Amino acid sequence: MRMSIPVIRCAWSDLLLADLSVSVVFCYDRELDARSVLSGFESALARTPAFAGRLRPSGAELEIVCDGEGAEFLERDSPLTLPEAIGRLTLPDSGLVDHVDAPAARAGRGPVTRVRLNRLADGGTVLGCSWHHAIGDMGSFTTFMRQWSAASAGEESEESLLIEDRAAFLDAMLPEKDSGRAGFRVVDEQESAQLRSIAESSTLANRLVQVYFGEAELARLRARFEQESGRRLSTNDVLTAHVVRTVRQLDGDTAERELVVPVDLRRTLGTPRGTIGNLLGEITLRGRDVPASRVAADIRAAVEDFADAHLTLRTSRTVLEELGPEGLDRCVPLGFNPPERTFTTSSWRGFGAYEVRFDGAAPVLMAPAISLPLPWVCWMVEGFHGTGALCTISLPAALATRLRSADGRALLHADREPQDELPALASAIRRLL
Repeated sequence: MRMSIPVIRCAWSDLLLADLSVSVVFCYDRELDARSVLSGFESALARTPAFAGRLRPSGAELEIVCDGEGAEFLERDSPLTLPEAIGRLTLPDSGLVDHVDAPAARAGRGPVTRVRLNRLADGGTVLGCSWHHAIGDMGSFTTFMRQWSAASAGEESEESLLIEDRAAFLDAMLPEKDSGRAGFRVVDEQESAQLRSIAESSTLANRLVQVYFGEAELARLRARFEQESGRRLSTNDVLTAHVVRTVRQLDGDTAERELVVPVDLRRTLGTPRGTIGNLLGEITLRGRDVPASRVAADIRAAVEDFADAHLTLRTSRTVLEELGPEGLDRCVPLGFNPPERTFTTSSWRGFGAYEVRFDGAAPVLMAPAISLPLPWVCWMVEGFHGTGALCTISLPAALATRLRSADGRALLHADREPQDELPALASAIRRLL
């Protein structure tokens, strides 16, 4: 008897991300057994079939047909060592990841998930992973990765929640009232053309910078900001504020600007960690040149008041319904506004990336692999062996050069002490700040 193929109806929030893919690398300091890795990959896809599906346009909507045909796994030998491989992540084409072609996948002409196992010259391994953003967010993908890890080891893994009607699911989970603001901007034809031009020229115009903050350094930074602000702060609060204010200072920018901080909504909505989809909201703060500790305190206050002051999904849906199907092309995420230097900081800390073990080994690093370096974006992850923090920052080329200068390093690492010990791998990576 032939089993029916699950079909997922995407929500409008997935459609806003339908021309984007996300890519990351998981780095291991040993050679992984490709056979067990591949076997685990296939088992995890069976448990979370959205990552092996195909996207299918359905009128103005988008569906994921979970037919098992949309995932790709390749093996390659690389001449790079592990430090060289990590150092190449600041290049738009690191040579370690086969990036999903998002527009092609959206039209059903390509895979939604691509994995490349890179065997390195020094015996290490890099798993380059890329997936279409409409399938799910980082929380979704790390759930899939933990299932993959468990399956490779022959262990039981956590459950994932496959939702066949994401729009109806969100409608049932969201509170009746939210902030009253939409989570996107509606732009005219002129601004839309300007933003397309910025995106198309981003590889030439912008540069990626990697910055590592050690555990002791982060602890001092947090203690200093808590003393200055007079309140408890999280590491994400202080790291976000510190990076943004450092960049603004180097840029000589004292104008009123917006800061956008994406937020995982699973806790807010009370959904399981393994819920697959794009359960993302954002905090938007607008302000002038103020001390970084003040920015950190404002972020913490926004997190605490998120449901009332920053949740936008229900209002966003209402605005989209008023615009009609053709209006979606005029909607731009709040965080993408380069002419106004809107800064977006995404934290992937706390998603369990270092639980992804293969052959008993945890990754020495999980990091983003950015193929489209749009400006004014920062991604934060746990650093080497899950310690400290690694920030990957995309900036206009001249500003990236200033960040790499002696003055930039001094501002970034004002709380680093000479006696601080850095992981050996961090010291071996060229151009890591």
